[in-house]
Amino acid sequence: MFHKIFAIVKSVISRYGLLPPEELAGGFNVVTLDVNTKQVRGCSMTIAGRRLIALNSSLSNQYRRGVLLHEVGHFLLHPGVNRFFLERSTFFQPGRYETEADLFALTYLLLWNRDGFEECGYDVFRFAECYGLSRRAAEVVYGEVEKNIFS
Repeated sequence: MFHKIFAIVKSVISRYGLLPPEELAGGFNVVTLDVNTKQVRGCSMTIAGRRLIALNSSLSNQYRRGVLLHEVGHFLLHPGVNRFFLERSTFFQPGRYETEADLFALTYLLLWNRDGFEECGYDVFRFAECYGLSRRAAEVVYGEVEKNIFS
C-alpha cells in the first residue's frame, strides 16, 4: 500500500512541485470552503464537475492542512467513490480508503515540512498527530521514512 501511494505523491511533486497544501489543492482545481460544523473535520465532493472540499472552520492551521491533503488524497486515490453511500448501502468498509488518504497526506507533509518533522523529534507518530492524521498511517510510514522518503 505504501509504495503505491508514495509513487503517487512523487508523481504529484514532479508535476506541481512541493507546494503548500492550499496551493496544491488549487493546482487540482479544488475549491475549499470553510464550514462551521462540529460533525466532521472535512469532506470532499464533486458537484457539477467541480471538486469541493469543505473544511471545519475551527481547525488549527496544521490540522487544516492535514485534513485538506487527506481530502485531496481521496480525489487522487478514490475518484468517484462516495463514502456515505459505501457506509450506508454496501458491506464495504471504507477504513482502507481513509488510511490510504491519510498515507497520502502524511507522506506529502513529511516531504513538504521537514522542519516540522525535525521539531517533532523525527517522531512520525507525533508528526501525524500534529496534522490530525491516523496512527495507522503513521505505523505504515514508520518503517519507510529512512528507506524511501528521505533517501
